[in-house]
Amino acid sequence: MRCHGTTRRTSLALFTLEAPLLQALPSQAPDLSTSHRVNVHRDCHVQFDRVPYSAPFTLAGKLL
Repeated sequence: MRCHGTTRRTSLALFTLEAPLLQALPSQAPDLSTSHRVNVHRDCHVQFDRVPYSAPFTLAGKLL
């Protein structure tokens, strides 16, 4: 049982403190998805929230 450098405790000791506070996960996962229309540029990239993402060259010039 290694002593953690920051907390100065073992993982098992911290788990025994936190175990009574843990709760079960919800039966249905939340829907976190979003959808947006984007155009694939000639350089085979799409831009979403000012971040470029690559796309296959076969989709260049198409609306996704």
